[in-house]
Amino acid sequence: AGRSLWKEGRQEGLRQGRQEGIQEGVQQGRREGILQGKEANLLENIRSLVKRLHLSTEQAMDVLDIPPEERDRIRKKLLPSS
Repeated sequence: AGRSLWKEGRQEGLRQGRQEGIQEGVQQGRREGILQGKEANLLENIRSLVKRLHLSTEQAMDVLDIPPEERDRIRKKLLPSS
């Protein structure tokens, strides 16, 4: 009987662990999706300022208060992919 209870407890623990892992994965996916969406929106805003107001990329990033430490990464993403 003791071994059976241990086995049931172990299986329940594994089920709960899997469920928690799934939930954590879903939450992580949501966070990453939100960050990707924000970045895509930021890139589109920069492109729009450059196109419509004839600003340079630097000027557009100034208008949007993009920190200097993020600008190189953003510039690379603005480049057309070949």
